[in-house]
Amino acid sequence: SALLMLMALGAAWIMKASGFPPQTFGFTLARWRWVLMDSLVWSAVFCVVLTLGKFVLLHGSPAHAGMPMFKPWVSPSGALATLLAYGLYMVLSPVQEFVARGLMQGALTRMLTGRWVPLQAIVVSNAVFSVSHQHLGLGYALAVFVPGLFWGWLYHRHGSLLGVSVSHVVIGLWGTGMLDLASLVG
Repeated sequence: SALLMLMALGAAWIMKASGFPPQTFGFTLARWRWVLMDSLVWSAVFCVVLTLGKFVLLHGSPAHAGMPMFKPWVSPSGALATLLAYGLYMVLSPVQEFVARGLMQGALTRMLTGRWVPLQAIVVSNAVFSVSHQHLGLGYALAVFVPGLFWGWLYHRHGSLLGVSVSHVVIGLWGTGMLDLASLVG
């Protein structure tokens, strides 16, 4: 989290030095009701797909038979540590989105040229997002690539960090907090 905060400070400095308005980097509340509703609807669809994927895995893979469908994550250090971890996740997810989507994807979208600029910006910024999760293991870093592509698309769709940040929190808490998907890739 210290490295993420350092990255966020660097990103904020770059944003300020660029001379571009904050909206360029996703800091906007334009159409905020639609952005929130749209991100929640798409996030719910994503969570349903994650849930169905785990269901298929549990029923189709002998190696995963017997694993619980739902297993809320609880810190071995107790309830307070669990609440603090979830709270920290809710604070750091928007910071990750600012760095990955607001700064990197936004800047790449402005700098690249050609027909596939949005896709290129999404894939490249998301690769950096994914690699930044390497400290949690290679499997985890590869696994976050998929929701990262979704968040890149959502950011491109909205042009706002609001919806993508809410989506990151919702999907992250569902995937790791309720489905315990981290145990499948660890």
